[in-house]
Amino acid sequence: MSFRAKLVAVSIFPLALAGLAVFVSLIQQRFFNVYPTPETESAFLKHYTPELAVNKFRLKNNSFGWQSSMSAGAGREFATHSGDFQGDVAIDPKCWMRLMSSISEDLSAQLSRDGAQILNQSGDALDGFHFDYKLGKSLGSVAISPLRIVSVPRGCTCQAVVHVYVSVEEKYFRKEPGLISVRQTSNRAP
Repeated sequence: MSFRAKLVAVSIFPLALAGLAVFVSLIQQRFFNVYPTPETESAFLKHYTPELAVNKFRLKNNSFGWQSSMSAGAGREFATHSGDFQGDVAIDPKCWMRLMSSISEDLSAQLSRDGAQILNQSGDALDGFHFDYKLGKSLGSVAISPLRIVSVPRGCTCQAVVHVYVSVEEKYFRKEPGLISVRQTSNRAP
């Protein structure tokens, strides 16, 4: 083999290895990554809205702006779906604890209606609420943030505009995730 042929072979070899590495990486991504699709988003997240629970406490003749945004991402073991729901609403300040409880109860009812198993529920009207749930191949969490006062009309104690914020995050797995149960035993003799 001539010097020129050896030089060509030596310079092609690293390029072939790099091409092979790119090919293997693409194959791994195709078979191991989980991509977000409408099928990987749970029925709960597709239909959830706290708007009806909030609307019960809205003072009439006051505007109510509601925003929701959704996002999703691919991952090696799971696809992620997220939703943020927020709005400013005028309420009677005496009702803020009942409003927070209503949002929490409505959330729990919507999770149950969609077939979710609530794994953990914590919090209160002052500090907000947190839920963890399992729904099919998805594990999710919901945070209901404490109400934040946006404004209070001057000289009026019967109205306050508060900001309501609820965030949901789900992880969809290819296989239904199992739940781990912990049991503590003692090795001491009776």
